[in-house]
Amino acid sequence: DASTSWFREKHLAAFNAVGNEVQNLDYWTDNPEFWDDMEKIYKTIDTIYFAGGEPFVQDGMYKMLEFLIDKGKTNVELQYNSNLSYSKFKKYDIVQLWKKFDSVKLWPSVEGYKEHVEYSRKGFVWDTFAKNLNIFADYIQTVSATGNVYSILSNPELILHLKKLNIQFFITNLISPPFMDTSVLPHETKKFINKKYKDFLTKHQSLFNRNEINTILNSLRHMNRADNSHLLPELKRFNTALDLSRNESFEATFPEYAEWYRKI
Repeated sequence: DASTSWFREKHLAAFNAVGNEVQNLDYWTDNPEFWDDMEKIYKTIDTIYFAGGEPFVQDGMYKMLEFLIDKGKTNVELQYNSNLSYSKFKKYDIVQLWKKFDSVKLWPSVEGYKEHVEYSRKGFVWDTFAKNLNIFADYIQTVSATGNVYSILSNPELILHLKKLNIQFFITNLISPPFMDTSVLPHETKKFINKKYKDFLTKHQSLFNRNEINTILNSLRHMNRADNSHLLPELKRFNTALDLSRNESFEATFPEYAEWYRKI
């Protein structure tokens, strides 16, 4: 419910059934009580953290920045999670707004590389993300890379792309829904992935600090910790429904999985 695009997809069946579009709600952009409270407390605020959905397309985020600028309260630290799909929104240039503030810290999130993340996050455009990494480079602290069924194959390519830009990363292992957890992958696929990462680390180890090596190894430990392949039919049911809705193909996007995927 925090994502407008996922919300529309989730409620497509409801729309078809009743003939009325179900609207998701932004609970604070136009909430008078919230803004009344801001008038009372803004002088005492030192940090504001914008999570998501995607804060760069949330009208209230810009309303907040303009509120702070109008009040002369620009010594706050702004913190963000973002998928970097936008550098501008409506009349706003994000970087130009940020230049008015003393401190801005950005933690982008992504899972996988190129077509893998585009499949996982419908509407995500890799080329836009890559361009915006450069636009926001001065503000990026660490990129949070998710480890899941869709990203585990190409996270090495993602990591290499980030390190060439001198950007640090951290891998967060998905645990829900459980059928997207990397532990569901079949044994032979895990062997293939383990070897790919071993070769990758052998070749590029000098690029990484100790924390980055540990987070890569932890993503493999997470995958190898259990055999949850009995959940693969749930993964296929989920993917099949979305593939039909989106005119996409999981097998075409992930040919490394195709052999066992067809047999489910």
